[in-house]
Amino acid sequence: MDETPPLEREAWESGWQVRMHARGWLRFLPAAFLGFWLCGWAVGEFFAGGFAWALIASRIGLEAVPGGFTDALPGQGGAAMLILAFLAVWLTF
Repeated sequence: MDETPPLEREAWESGWQVRMHARGWLRFLPAAFLGFWLCGWAVGEFFAGGFAWALIASRIGLEAVPGGFTDALPGQGGAAMLILAFLAVWLTF
């Protein structure tokens, strides 16, 4: 068993510094949650990038996705540009 107290306090020049030491298996839950979150974010980035590529390719006349899936994309109107602008912001940040 670790003999380090869960909370240490020491004086600094400008005040106090407090350190917390995590113990037990519950300390892995935040790391597991963040790992799951980042994997989901990566999947979202992949699909957003693919959809943005399909929109751009359909606007310039390329076959972006084999099999004719580009028929389901928005047309040449303002909706496609609005979706593309949103995806550009999404993929940038």
